[in-house]
Amino acid sequence: SGKTVLFGGMVLGSPARASNEIWLYDGVDWTLRLLASNAAADVGMCEDLARFHIVMFGGNSGGSALRDTFEWDGIEWTRRTPTQSPPALWFASMALDPVSRRILMVGGNPMSTVTSTWAFSPNSAAMIPHKKPTSMECCNTF
Repeated sequence: SGKTVLFGGMVLGSPARASNEIWLYDGVDWTLRLLASNAAADVGMCEDLARFHIVMFGGNSGGSALRDTFEWDGIEWTRRTPTQSPPALWFASMALDPVSRRILMVGGNPMSTVTSTWAFSPNSAAMIPHKKPTSMECCNTF
C-alpha cells in the first residue's frame, strides 16, 4: 500500500497497558486505521512482500510473553495457528528471506530463548527451528 504501519506499543499511565492501535503513515499524515482485537507491545513484525501481508509474532501484554501469530492483509488481522511454533517471547527480530520466501525470526525475551531462530512459511503454516549464524548473539533487522 506504500504506507508505513505502526502497531501496538505501550500506553503510558497508571497502570501502563499494551495498545491495540494500528496507525498508517502515508508520508504526510498519520491515520488511525482500526483497532486490532489483540493488544501487544514488543512484537516481532515483518512484511511478506510476495503476499503484501504483515506477519506478527509474540509480544508482551500485561507483563506476560505471548506466542500468537497474526497476519494483517491491510484490512484485518487474522490469527494463524502454525503446526509448530516458538515459545512465548517478545522483542524478536523478523526479516523476509527473498530467496526462500520465508520469514526468519531471531532472538527475543525471555533471555533463555535468545539463541533460537525460526522460519515461518505461510504456505506450510509452520514456524520451524532454523539454524542461526554461529557468531550471532543478538541482532536487529531492517
